[in-house]
Amino acid sequence: MDHEVRDETTRRFIAALRKVEQDGDLDGLAGLFTDDAEVLSIDGHGPRQGQDGIRELFREYVGQFDRLSTTFTQVTEGENRSALEWTTDAVRPGGHEVTYTGVTVIDRDGERCTGFRTIYDSARLMQKVAP
Repeated sequence: MDHEVRDETTRRFIAALRKVEQDGDLDGLAGLFTDDAEVLSIDGHGPRQGQDGIRELFREYVGQFDRLSTTFTQVTEGENRSALEWTTDAVRPGGHEVTYTGVTVIDRDGERCTGFRTIYDSARLMQKVAP
């Protein structure tokens, strides 16, 4: 069960992420971000920018899996920033199930996201699938 979220922009971010996981809708998520938002992940691609950057990051991310489901376990909200701790249950191609954890920080300016940073347990994703 998701942790209670008070901030409207953070709630919209979570709802848009669910749409990405359920049906691949990247536009809803991208529409929450400003054109100059800095998008960072530990994926090795370096910083990306704005709506195109968030689309690119999530297209690559969801493309690794047949199915994803994220549960937010803790949310810490400040005036212009939210930190979201989460657990994702995923199925990779071939049916390999994996569960991993991470933290995403979103910066907000009211109704839009101005920044996105995420770190996660990449070692869990890199484990070899048993034959």
